[in-house]
Amino acid sequence: MKKRIIGSLLLLIPMIILFIIYLCKSNDYELKYKIKGLNITEKYFDKLNMYHFSVDYNNNIYEMAVKSKYSKDQLINDAVVSSDNDITCIYLKSQKIKTYPICIKDNNLVSYNLLNYEIDDFFNLDQLRNNNKKYKNIKINATLNENILIWNHFGYDLIKDKNQKEITIFNKETYADLYSFQIGSYVVVPDYDQKYEFNKFYIIDINSGNIDTIDLDFNVSFNYYFLGTNEQIGYIFDKKNLKEYSIDPKKQTIELVSDATYGKVWDNKWEEISLVKLKNNEYKFREESIFNYVIENNKLYCMFYKSMNKILISEKVNNIIYNDNEKVYYTYNDKLYVSSPFIKEKDILEYDELNFNKGLTIYIY
Repeated sequence: MKKRIIGSLLLLIPMIILFIIYLCKSNDYELKYKIKGLNITEKYFDKLNMYHFSVDYNNNIYEMAVKSKYSKDQLINDAVVSSDNDITCIYLKSQKIKTYPICIKDNNLVSYNLLNYEIDDFFNLDQLRNNNKKYKNIKINATLNENILIWNHFGYDLIKDKNQKEITIFNKETYADLYSFQIGSYVVVPDYDQKYEFNKFYIIDINSGNIDTIDLDFNVSFNYYFLGTNEQIGYIFDKKNLKEYSIDPKKQTIELVSDATYGKVWDNKWEEISLVKLKNNEYKFREESIFNYVIENNKLYCMFYKSMNKILISEKVNNIIYNDNEKVYYTYNDKLYVSSPFIKEKDILEYDELNFNKGLTIYIY
């Protein structure tokens, strides 16, 4: 009986190993093919769930990126090309993933929704429904699909599509919200009622507006900075006390992660780094992303993963507020905008204080 069990286990072990190899196998691939005379290169990056398509057409490279789980190769089954003077748009169609037009104007990549160039039966952008609500001094110009927190000197105002509310946290007025940060659907803010050092963090749920607290048995100085997040855990470094902490907003816990000499930073992997370097240089965690947004000369551009080509998204931008993959939020003067390849650029909020209060934080989820 024992020999039979051992024999069965020996047969199972190779099968288990093969199964583990199969699970760990990357689905990355690169494929070249033609659709309606267009030379298409299709790539899949498994670790980002990303499809990347490029088209070589009339000495220009048209690029599109789509976040999607692995489906199958050769996803494009049709293509349409439309040209008008200095504008050419290519719409790669797929029955498996949601795609959008890729456009070039004056030999530069530009978002289709930025062009006054809508063609029947080509591609229809979604339009956000207009709204004429007003809450305090904030005008809500569109039906909102997101929840928005805006600093109000004593806490935040929570702006939702159907209701709004004031979240008062502090007794003392604080003009600039300089030390709060976002971890997923939570905002973490220190106790501004204290001076120089504090021993309490507030955790605000952006979806509900509920407030929880993390009470500390030690002090953190206001001379700290936010390193970034990894797996829904946030990290800060206290420059005065030379300590790095991790914060879990869901569990409402804080832990010391540095020792007497070293802390750690995330650069697509954990790296040990000296506390002296963390003090003298404000490090930021780096995570590979499909959509990477940059501002140049008040213009907003997007660069896809492993591409240096810039796509013009908007010609009027002051600050990038938040992005959810292809959807990006940004401010210009007194307005908050949203844009994506699937919706028309729209100012969703209007608030005078955006013009002059650089410490006016906005969080979106």
